[in-house]
Amino acid sequence: MVRSSLMRLLQSLELIRTKGWSEFLRGLIYINREAILYEKDLREVKENSDLLKKENVNFVEMMPGTINDYEYTTKSRYHKALIYCDKGYQGYAITRENRIIGDTWYYSSKLSDKPIDIKWLGFKNWSKDDIYTFDIFLVPEERGKYLSSILQNMAMYSLGRKGYLRAYTFVFSDNIPSIWMTRVTNKWREIGRIRVSRFVFFKFGAKRQ
Repeated sequence: MVRSSLMRLLQSLELIRTKGWSEFLRGLIYINREAILYEKDLREVKENSDLLKKENVNFVEMMPGTINDYEYTTKSRYHKALIYCDKGYQGYAITRENRIIGDTWYYSSKLSDKPIDIKWLGFKNWSKDDIYTFDIFLVPEERGKYLSSILQNMAMYSLGRKGYLRAYTFVFSDNIPSIWMTRVTNKWREIGRIRVSRFVFFKFGAKRQ
């Protein structure tokens, strides 16, 4: 509870400092915001490690015992990573000179009994071979360099190599960069749309459109 409160405080301060109060409040309170649901057949994902070399970054797996091997330059992301690991989630990151400049996380019923967003987004008939990927992040100074797409693709490739068959995620329909990365660059398939609402820590889902 203490770590979670600290993470939320740091995250709020960072968001307000970089994007202002309006963007901060927009992420906490919204009504009937449209979310686009996507799926990806992980058997189709091809490796793009050559792009990692081109951008001079490394791709690493994030799990308990490895987080402290790297430096998080964004404090809230460090505390969030520890919280995710405590819940049984795992993730991937890209690093430069041992500094984590971006990370993304996933839920698997094989690893955790604490599903995230699954019920909220209306996903049903969950399989042990499915994963839900969420919360992709890149430090502001590294954005606009195609790194988010590389991170997402390499994470899905690695999960496919682990034996998972299908990945799911969602993107808000007003988040154009994320839609471009997910649907256009990395070729995820849209499977539906849903209207969701949030008031601070409480989330409310609706039926798919």
